[in-house]
Amino acid sequence: MTTIEQLKDNRYSYGMWTEPECYGPELGKEMQEKAEEIGKDGNFLYWNGREFEAVYGDIFFPAETYRLRPDYEEEPSIVECEITDTADGYRVYSGDGDKGMGIHAVYRRSNFIGFKFEDGTVRPVPVTYLRKDGHKDSSSHITCTDDTVLHATHVVFRGQK
Repeated sequence: MTTIEQLKDNRYSYGMWTEPECYGPELGKEMQEKAEEIGKDGNFLYWNGREFEAVYGDIFFPAETYRLRPDYEEEPSIVECEITDTADGYRVYSGDGDKGMGIHAVYRRSNFIGFKFEDGTVRPVPVTYLRKDGHKDSSSHITCTDDTVLHATHVVFRGQK
């Protein structure tokens, strides 16, 4: 079984991967290194107590159980669709003659990765707040009047639009 296959089928908490009763020191370390390398932008799911859900940003806490998305490809094709402000709200179009979809609907697409911002970051929400101390925050409110509101420019999908 390859490292990728092991990561897709993982049942152990991240901190236990190197233990002899799990994957052992060599394979466990190899899995941790590979996970750190590919672990951003929703590639991993974590067990929240009821189900696996997508993880974005900094991850890999020792007590949490992570699993690589079953549809993960080592070199996937990535499609970016520009977000357009229309009379019907913000929409994403995938090609000529396409009626588009509202950005509220992109979450339901199984190939949805996230929203891309001008600085190149990809986040799970279309609006981010840049606090005056320089930290990014995805909360639904602005914490002070000096904060800057950042809006996504594109929606990012795996494979076809």
